[in-house]
Amino acid sequence: MTILRSNNFEAGVAAGTAIDSTVSATGGNAFTYFNGAPVYSATHSRGALGLDCSGNAVAAAVGWAGLGTKTFQFRSDFRIAAAPSTTIQTFTARNASNYIIGLNLNTARKLQVAHWAGAVLYTTTTTLAVDTWYRWELWGEVTTAGAGILHFALFLGDSTTPLETFDTTTADLQSTNITETRIGKHSTSGTLSLIIDNFAMGDTAAALGPAANVPPTVSVGASQNVAAGATVSLTSTATDVDGTVASRAWSFDYPTTGAPTLTGASSANASFTAGAAGSYYVLRHTATDDTGASSSATTEIRVPASGSVRPVALNATGVGTWTRAGSAATDGAAVADELSTTYNESPSVSSTEATRRYRLAPSAARSAAQIAVDLSQDSTGTLTATVRLYEGTTLRQTWTVTTAGDTSIVSRTVTLSPATIAAITDWANLYVEVGAAS
Repeated sequence: MTILRSNNFEAGVAAGTAIDSTVSATGGNAFTYFNGAPVYSATHSRGALGLDCSGNAVAAAVGWAGLGTKTFQFRSDFRIAAAPSTTIQTFTARNASNYIIGLNLNTARKLQVAHWAGAVLYTTTTTLAVDTWYRWELWGEVTTAGAGILHFALFLGDSTTPLETFDTTTADLQSTNITETRIGKHSTSGTLSLIIDNFAMGDTAAALGPAANVPPTVSVGASQNVAAGATVSLTSTATDVDGTVASRAWSFDYPTTGAPTLTGASSANASFTAGAAGSYYVLRHTATDDTGASSSATTEIRVPASGSVRPVALNATGVGTWTRAGSAATDGAAVADELSTTYNESPSVSSTEATRRYRLAPSAARSAAQIAVDLSQDSTGTLTATVRLYEGTTLRQTWTVTTAGDTSIVSRTVTLSPATIAAITDWANLYVEVGAAS
């Protein structure tokens, strides 16, 4: 005989309300309380069924339509004496014709999460140890009246860290009200003895023990254009809705080496001295809460240059698998120097364009400007290159260049039009993209 013992039963009442439950060892009849009124079912004798509650009390407690977009939840502590001889339903929530959600215990001593059509959505990787206390939690987020997402977690004993979790990615919840909940089997076959004291169901996260920790929310000041040698002031805010912010830290995402010294790096507000014209910095502020969860936000500091500006030594973005030749550490470094031995090479081109987009060092505002790009091919033939200028994510101008079989490096120069010059508002936030197609 398989023995399943559930610990904690509450339904349709506030979390923490004392509830008494008893079951017949042989008949499976149930006597329990819902909203302070006793409900007794003498007709639900299905072998050693365990707890079987149905009727308006349960429907009112967990009906889908009545919940709107609230969350419904179930929880139970349990242990097993042995693996069952056949897969059994240990918990079901049903409507008149089908069970909507349920948990099975299979012969391998693993729990199965099943949905309303009976299909198994998830089988635990944990093999349940005999005579060991576990806890399962099953809850649904009702996204619309009649549909929602199902979540499951398995814990060892009273632990608040799950052994494993499962979340559906589609609306797997039945679109009709729950009219019945059962602890134990739903058929007459097999044997199952069940002892219940304490079970939980509610419509708020508080009914299911500690809620998942929420990391801090972090924001930083807007990007700044500053003069060479200026003192840069950095500002941030950090809040934690379910605890406190325990620590804060400023750091440089770029440059990764040789960055200026930060003053007040472990506080909300920090500062540093900017470098020469053309310098570019990305700073990150990270906040960590009292449970160790962290989140961060970044801001840019730019020192515009009035002379020539080259790509920043960052890896580029784009389409296709490009290769980097020479000793340069990044795509940006490979095309920022004047060495013909360091360059970026596209994949074999086709009608699908391969592109690479580079961040330019901060530039001062200009009344006229040109872009020079050195291009070549690795073999003869005709290849069309397209040069694009972006301000942030906004395309400002496009040029088309035909390499016409050039296997040696040739410099192409394109000129910004007066309309482009007039349209650019943030000269320190420019990108150049080069694309290739045949």
